[in-house]
Amino acid sequence: MIADAPPPPPLALVAPAEREVSFGRIAGRLPRGTWAVVVRAGERSIAVRRVTRGSFDFTVALPRKEVTVKVAAYAAGHVTERSTIPHVFGLPRSAAPRAVRATQDARLVRTVRALARSFPGTSALYVEDLVSGRGGAWNARARFPAASTLKVAIAVEALRSHVGKPAPGSYHTAMSGLPVIRHAERDLRPIETEWPAPPVALRKPSGLPFAARSSLIRA
Repeated sequence: MIADAPPPPPLALVAPAEREVSFGRIAGRLPRGTWAVVVRAGERSIAVRRVTRGSFDFTVALPRKEVTVKVAAYAAGHVTERSTIPHVFGLPRSAAPRAVRATQDARLVRTVRALARSFPGTSALYVEDLVSGRGGAWNARARFPAASTLKVAIAVEALRSHVGKPAPGSYHTAMSGLPVIRHAERDLRPIETEWPAPPVALRKPSGLPFAARSSLIRA
């Protein structure tokens, strides 16, 4: 028995995504044919593109704020396809990450050096403009204890242990050693990691660092 092939999928957006920053990329798939793709930010139309293939990928100028992006596709003989993506944080295209060659800014180096020398303890500074690549540093190869940078690893582990995007207002705790995502309507302030950590003999086995079990990470 030979079954008919399923119908082509409707409008499926790849970018942007809900609750993510966007530099204006609009990408997705449509059934084959000639389509007019209209992009709106809220109720304002910001772009119209002609699409003749099964996929599209172009860039628009989104407002620099949180917006709801609406994409509609029109074609003769087809039902209008629509997709709505709320909570998109628009950023300028000029701020999109790109590879640049780092160069030393002599004036910035002098400023960084003066700031470092004004601090009575051991310090290290590294400053770089991610758009131009110009920067300066002082004692940049010095090694320091992880301190609060450990929170980055905790955040990565919290996201890894949770399937999908955490819901707005949720928080992550691993007090028992087992990651759990909880939800709360009220605002929760982060609980600072205990420092220094207690002796190894007092630590409980866990897939997370000890510090993670006394931290809350808000979504």
